[in-house]
Amino acid sequence: MTVVMLPSVIGALNRYKYINKRVDKAIFSNYKSAYMYYITTRDERDLPRLKDMILNSDDLSYMVKLSNYVIHGRWPEAELKIMKNPEWAYKYALNIIRGSWPEAEPYIAKSGEWSYQYAYGVLAKPFPLGEEAIKKDALDELEKDPDYSEYESQGWIRAHNYYLRLLHGSPDKFSEWLTS
Repeated sequence: MTVVMLPSVIGALNRYKYINKRVDKAIFSNYKSAYMYYITTRDERDLPRLKDMILNSDDLSYMVKLSNYVIHGRWPEAELKIMKNPEWAYKYALNIIRGSWPEAEPYIAKSGEWSYQYAYGVLAKPFPLGEEAIKKDALDELEKDPDYSEYESQGWIRAHNYYLRLLHGSPDKFSEWLTS
């Protein structure tokens, strides 16, 4: 049996293909709109293109989002980029890996803030590799405060040290660490 298509039907199909290509081009013109489109449609055919777009964008937040909400697990291709940023390495370890991430620890240890967050939120124990950065950041922040001498006289330094001692668990080890 031969199917005969009327010229008007062929013209309509060609117009649809043209419009569809334009919409596709608009959606995949940037990784943010492509991500939102994928979240809405969940069309698996678009996932490889979306992964490539996000990997090429260097936007670490979208790499972590894609790992968390789409892949639902680790994304090895993105890990090399994510681990080099202490903030996003911490967030990836906390939300995706849900545990320690030894490969990223040297990068996390460069930031006092994220070393502390990693020790407290991910490891739930001291993070020896990041202790030097934590100490430096804490002392830098304290010295920037215009009321530093007032805090010192009121015992705020002792309270801060006590808090850090509780975090590290060992008063002897902590006092060595604080004075070094």
